Amino acid sequence: GHAVREFQVTKCVQCRADDLDVDRSCLSGSKGGTSCVGPSDGRCYSRILDGGFLERGCRGNLTLDEVQRCNGTMCGICIGDGCNSGIFPEDRLWCNKCNSGNTSDCKIEVTDASKSVICKIYTEDNMCYSAISSNQTFERGCLSDVSNSSCIEDDNCIQCVGNNCNSISEQSILNYPKCLRCTSDDDGCTEGNITASKCDQPDDSCFMRVKDSVLERNCLSTLSPTDRTKCTTAEDKSCVVCPSRGCNNQRWPICHVCEETTNSTCPLEQSRSGSFCKNHKEQAECFEQFVQGNVQRGCVSDLIPAVDPCVSNGKCKSCNGNDCNNERSERFKNVACLQCTADGTDSDGSCLLGEQVSQSCEDRSNGGCFTWINDAGILLRGCQSDFGNTTECNGTSCGSCDGDGCNSGIFSQNRLECYQCKGQDCGKESTQNMTSAICRIFKSDNKCYSGISEQGVCMYDPKINNKIRTCTMNSFQLNAAASMTSSTVQILAQDWKTAFSALEASAILFLKLS
Repeated sequence: GHAVREFQVTKCVQCRADDLDVDRSCLSGSKGGTSCVGPSDGRCYSRILDGGFLERGCRGNLTLDEVQRCNGTMCGICIGDGCNSGIFPEDRLWCNKCNSGNTSDCKIEVTDASKSVICKIYTEDNMCYSAISSNQTFERGCLSDVSNSSCIEDDNCIQCVGNNCNSISEQSILNYPKCLRCTSDDDGCTEGNITASKCDQPDDSCFMRVKDSVLERNCLSTLSPTDRTKCTTAEDKSCVVCPSRGCNNQRWPICHVCEETTNSTCPLEQSRSGSFCKNHKEQAECFEQFVQGNVQRGCVSDLIPAVDPCVSNGKCKSCNGNDCNNERSERFKNVACLQCTADGTDSDGSCLLGEQVSQSCEDRSNGGCFTWINDAGILLRGCQSDFGNTTECNGTSCGSCDGDGCNSGIFSQNRLECYQCKGQDCGKESTQNMTSAICRIFKSDNKCYSGISEQGVCMYDPKINNKIRTCTMNSFQLNAAASMTSSTVQILAQDWKTAFSALEASAILFLKLS
């Protein structure tokens, strides 16, 4: 009985699922079995050849070595007539397959199994695809079956994993999300000037973030669920998500970040490249400011709150552009200015005349000097860093300048000068022997005056009642009323004609009394 069983005829499916398998009966395993030409011990096989094609046959056609190696996913031996039918391997991929050139509804979304086929070429990592070809036809199929590998790099070819996953419509491919996909280690990624490429998911979005000092641009689906949640949190600016094609090409700010308290070179020119800011902000800016005597450089977007510190701080400057806060600013140089107030403490008038010795500014964050006349008409001189917002320091009441001691001299240029004296001897002096002086209090409508009040000074001198009548003459005319004394009748003239008439009358009276 044993000899008969050894040479019994076995029936197996014998075929190769290549181009000759037109009806795909070999591929699908529906082909009927045929008798083996030699002894096969009642066994059949199915195996995947090196090219990915399926082959079926009788075990007797295999060499001993092939039989020993036929024990895995790519090759299997079975017992019984026609046992090697059916789909092999069982996990073989199915994809929708069609071409708009011969199938009218190929372009629209697939909603049934009418176009589903088994992929002819087997690979363990096989995928389905939908693509707009170079001749503008739309096709679907198995990626392993495409002889031209251009689909892998073509943005008009969408690949997916899973049976019949390639159901997408042509219009959806035309609208398929594309993003910049790179890191700052790649050329052009930092600047955001590389070409966007398609994402892996049809409902994807783009993102950009800085992680571990590396800028990353990619499709949101590439992140872990935790990172996706972080990126989609509006309050978190360390990752930015956007919905449109290629939208993650925005500039991520790069600034120099340092503090003089921990880095002595912070006030100097920064020769190396800066670093990516931790957070993104539209209209991103860098800044450098002076805080408690020390220079700070950094990113506006990393401040809490992310508001330009220079808006409310005159000891600061901000700029827009990568590494823009790298230069040694003139604002940070040592500066010496006249620093004084022309009030009662200015006994010798050196502050008023701008003749004091300049002194070093304690705060060197805003390299310049100022001269300012306040609302009370008092003149002040000092360092711009102490003045605050110098952008409004212009005109006749305020002036800013650069350079040591630049705020010296008389300010402003149209400042009034008057003959100034007081006491009983004031009226005996001749204007030819007197020297006019600058009025300490500045008013745009200031005038000189003369009167019998034991003092002859400027109209707005703080010791004089502002309601005193004045003469409209200048210092060379008005103050010539020099022969009056406290014993004569007080004269308060409204104009120069009245003044001289009064002066003449008082002189006659004086002669009669003498």
